[in-house]
Amino acid sequence: MKQPIIKLEDVFKIYKHGDVETAVLQGVNLDVFENTITSIIGPSGSGKSTLLNILGLLDVPDKGKMFLEGQDTSKLSFDDLADIRGKRIGFVFQQFNLVQHLSALENITMPMIFQKKNEGEAIEKGRQLLELVNLRGKENSRPGQLSGGEQQRVAIARALANDPEIILADEPTGNLDSRNGQAIMELLANLNKKEQKTVVVITHDSNIAAYCDSTIIIKDGKIVK
Repeated sequence: MKQPIIKLEDVFKIYKHGDVETAVLQGVNLDVFENTITSIIGPSGSGKSTLLNILGLLDVPDKGKMFLEGQDTSKLSFDDLADIRGKRIGFVFQQFNLVQHLSALENITMPMIFQKKNEGEAIEKGRQLLELVNLRGKENSRPGQLSGGEQQRVAIARALANDPEIILADEPTGNLDSRNGQAIMELLANLNKKEQKTVVVITHDSNIAAYCDSTIIIKDGKIVK
């Protein structure tokens, strides 16, 4: 039987405000299989972003376990988790999170430089990634000179910089009109099919399910479907 690349077992995430405890995630069980595209859909306040942070190793469960390719991540140090994030997980955010004073190419090469890759190789890879996301000729454009759809394409190229196995996209179409949103989802679906990336999309938009192999619905910190 095929094993999931990501597995959550009875995961709880609890936040404390003084004497009050709020369980944002409540006993979440979840399997994400390799080379699939999965949507996690829920309204605001449902626990989607907290779940993304757990999946991306940006946070750890208070109870339960997360496994990455069978490895129990709760046994890893903070530095180990950071190393895995840098090499194996790419992030795409609703707000793009591009560095405004850097060019598109510089934004894409930055993660490679952090991983101490050769600068010349990083620049060449960055150019290839811009072509992959259909932004050839935009190498020297800064974010403010690009449309929202183009900025998100740069963000996706940046997420691919270190050739991660997994792409986590948090509301990737949230700041885009319907046409650009559709184009971004088609790009993510294409990366899944042609580049064999495992893609997880966190969203409130049920229309995104049409692009996905499976859909998970979260409400009040629990998986309901």
